[in-house]
Amino acid sequence: MSASVTKLRVNNLKKVFPTHNGSVTALEGVNLDIKDGEFISIIGTSGCGKTTLLRVIGGLEPEYDGDIRLNGKEIKGPGADRAVIFQDHRLFPWYSIQDNISFGSKEKDSPEKREKVQHYLNLVGLNGFEKVFPGQVSGGMAQRASIARALVGKPDLLLLDEPLGALDALTRMYMQQELERIWKKESSTMIMVTHDIEEAIYLSDKIVIMSNRPGTIKRVIPVPLARPRDRAGYDFITIKEDVLKEFHLEAQHAFYYMI
Repeated sequence: MSASVTKLRVNNLKKVFPTHNGSVTALEGVNLDIKDGEFISIIGTSGCGKTTLLRVIGGLEPEYDGDIRLNGKEIKGPGADRAVIFQDHRLFPWYSIQDNISFGSKEKDSPEKREKVQHYLNLVGLNGFEKVFPGQVSGGMAQRASIARALVGKPDLLLLDEPLGALDALTRMYMQQELERIWKKESSTMIMVTHDIEEAIYLSDKIVIMSNRPGTIKRVIPVPLARPRDRAGYDFITIKEDVLKEFHLEAQHAFYYMI
């Protein structure tokens, strides 16, 4: 997977929200370069601006100071070159799984489009569930459909806002493996917000640690581990301890996670 070309560049980003009691600076002085094909995780304490950063990159918060460029083009609003996956799947309950995925492509109905939709159904392991409705499948399966719906439009950048946060622990670990498989298969560039440190280490090429509000980039930690990754391995645990220290958590208290 090539990671030599800069896909996304965030330069001196500042985001301020007006309120009745003045203004709140959510992000200030954020600088970040992401290469083509990288998987990046963003972590930090609640309220530090992680999701705001993702929304600005996604064009969902168009008012900001600074410069954000995807493939050299300034981001000024939403676009088909980016797709966002949220914690809840946000599928249309009145559409079948197949129709929900098809909705992610703006192409007119054609044999080629139907073939593409089936490709992504197969990619996320939902073949055989084409005509089933979201309320009839598990949370993990619904989230897989959400991922397929995002991918069918062939975005240049996939933004994931705690996409596995609502799943139980075992399903979450399985979905982490699935997400890694899909990322490899599609050679996608992905940016994920998560509170789960092990999840970030398992999936990421780099972990971006944000400071408390106003959020900025406190540190970027590379994760140069071979894949698939051993969660119990020495190098995995060493990186986990390094991340925990950034939040003033002792290694022997590794089971305590950020709220």
